Amino acid sequence: METLKRSTFKLLLYFKKNEPKKNGNVPVMGRITIDGTPKTFGTKLEIDPISWDLKHGRVLGKSSLALSTNQKLDKIRVRINKIYDDMLKDEGFATAQKVKLSFLGVGVMEDSLLKVFKKNNEDFEKMVAKGERSQSTYYKYKIVYNHLKEFITCRYYRDDMAFRELTCDFIREFDLFLRVDKGCTHNTVWVYTMPLYRVAEIAIKNGLIRRNPFEDYEISMKENDRSYLLKEQVETVLFQLVHSWRKQAHKQGTFSRRMVGVPRPPLWYQIHCILLNCISRTKGTLVGIGSPRGTLVYKFLVACFFGKAGV
Repeated sequence: METLKRSTFKLLLYFKKNEPKKNGNVPVMGRITIDGTPKTFGTKLEIDPISWDLKHGRVLGKSSLALSTNQKLDKIRVRINKIYDDMLKDEGFATAQKVKLSFLGVGVMEDSLLKVFKKNNEDFEKMVAKGERSQSTYYKYKIVYNHLKEFITCRYYRDDMAFRELTCDFIREFDLFLRVDKGCTHNTVWVYTMPLYRVAEIAIKNGLIRRNPFEDYEISMKENDRSYLLKEQVETVLFQLVHSWRKQAHKQGTFSRRMVGVPRPPLWYQIHCILLNCISRTKGTLVGIGSPRGTLVYKFLVACFFGKAGV
């Protein structure tokens, strides 16, 4: 029988004809549908399929067995309807999965935030063992789990939280906790929110929450100064390098002809001067002397020179 509730809630009791028992009876199943999402469960009851009333979802007849079975079916309907109504009253919404878990007697915190997060990490670890995921990503998930656990304990004085409490405000507070208490940079916070976002997606998929709390939370990666050179920049440096090398060689040749008897500076010092001159020429468009990227250019050119010279 189908029970309609506020156009979103349906309860259907039916028998599973493809799994008959040795005595010919079949198990009675239930299906809860809320907002188009169905979840099935077993009632631990069995009936003779011939005596089943498909229209009303009851057992036909007035035998003691029929009356007893129908009474149990009525109790299931009443209990599920009450669970649904209480969820709407207390939480403002209900999902098929939450109603099902509550009916089956699964603990109230069975769908809690940290429990789902921990289960996800355990599944991820198995994929790492198979080589399907990276160890570094798994390590990141473990760090975020520990930070989240500490955050809930310190801020809410609890061991865990229900998924309905995972709101945008909760995420913003966790963001602040990472920045202030853990000293995380902006980009680290961005990285650490990804595992929590993944857990929220799992909760939505399993019907634990209906709306993604990250919809009203915004964060993006900030671009830092690159620690590498673009192809065009390398070509610019090499062009200036060749020009400086030729000019310096010409000066040294003139110097040697005019200053006979004066020892020539060692090769490493000559290269050092040429490189600094090269970087100075590109200061306005590429790097500045003393900057991190300027230091990188210097090291790159030193490697090029000494590598080609065989020093």
